[in-house]
Amino acid sequence: MDGLTTDWQYDTSQDTSVSLLLVSAGSGTLYLKNAKTGERMTIPYTYIGLGESKGSDLGVSQSTTAMQSSGGSVITYSGDFYSGQFPCKGFLLTAGAVADILGAEQGAASQAYCEYLFGFPVFAGVTCQGQYNSTLPGVGISCATVSYGYATDAAPTAPVDPNTSVADAGSDGSDSASA
Repeated sequence: MDGLTTDWQYDTSQDTSVSLLLVSAGSGTLYLKNAKTGERMTIPYTYIGLGESKGSDLGVSQSTTAMQSSGGSVITYSGDFYSGQFPCKGFLLTAGAVADILGAEQGAASQAYCEYLFGFPVFAGVTCQGQYNSTLPGVGISCATVSYGYATDAAPTAPVDPNTSVADAGSDGSDSASA
């Protein structure tokens, strides 16, 4: 069955994982953006996996939204993709090589390729690649079972003015808390 390309695209992600020999566990957040509407979707996740870790046999790896990353469009097999399909179970396939350590300057030599698969059976997926850091150098591939959380709107919030109190919010009679 061929997948259908959606308007949803990979925007960025962040992830922290701990590995010991062939077992890794971690959590992160996937950020998607709808290319047509500008709508955003934030999907938190946790996972446990098997395979050679991206870093050393014992270590921690980390990526942040500030690190270089790119990805493709969400491909769906069910004909639709929307936030109401979350939470769900799924998979995370990862291959990576790390030459930098945590705290290093945006290590271009440390790259990972990831494929996020949503659902069991899989109803959609998205691929990405990007930089990350690890405690020790290493190379590896892994497959993880994932619990994806509730998808939420990731639209940026307005900066908070420190001179405005909570009581001032909605002083025009509007109920700003019901947004």
